Amino acid sequence: VTLDPSLMDSELRRALFDEAAEFEEIADDFVLEAGGEAEEEFDYEAHVAKLLAEASMEDEEDAEEEDAEEEEVDEAFEAALAEYDDEEEEGEARIELEEGFFDEMLEESLRRDEVIEAERADEATKRRVL
Repeated sequence: VTLDPSLMDSELRRALFDEAAEFEEIADDFVLEAGGEAEEEFDYEAHVAKLLAEASMEDEEDAEEEDAEEEEVDEAFEAALAEYDDEEEEGEARIELEEGFFDEMLEESLRRDEVIEAERADEATKRRVL
């Protein structure tokens, strides 16, 4: 397929048509060279073992970093908890809730949900009627 040079990528156009352009030339027999015998045989199993060892070392380093970060968070939590306990011991006011407070809040929330659902059902009925 012959392409109009104006449609080509500028680098490709320069390589094909610009005599003054500086590009590395590839030998005509590069396919034969690439397909030829390697100077030394590639040891696939050794290569995979090397990759696995590197990955394992990276995993260990990541685990150590995570452990250090987790330890920092734990220490910060313990320090905050100790500070909170100290404040509590100094007579800081505490909020004490009446028995059944959360049950009442839950019931009120459920009642509101029922009202909202009823309003939505009424609106849907009105839309169908219109």
